[in-house]
Amino acid sequence: MSAAKSKQVRTGDAWFQPGPSGEVTVTMRRLRRRPPRWMVSVWGDDDAGMALETAEHDAALTAFAAARDGLTRQSLTALGFRDAS
Repeated sequence: MSAAKSKQVRTGDAWFQPGPSGEVTVTMRRLRRRPPRWMVSVWGDDDAGMALETAEHDAALTAFAAARDGLTRQSLTALGFRDAS
């Protein structure tokens, strides 16, 4: 498996339980090599999150890049993310 990449971004709404600075963690990782499968997930400081799974590396990179400061549950849903809790 490849190493995951992650970043902290500020949420734009009362989305789950953000960390102390109002941020959530966005992570992208490869789930398996053959057939390829990627996951991008967004989590606050609780056990509720959203995730997107795809077979396309470029789609995962696009979703990871699109998850930036000001993200909301609605913006993630529009990108194809689903509840992961």
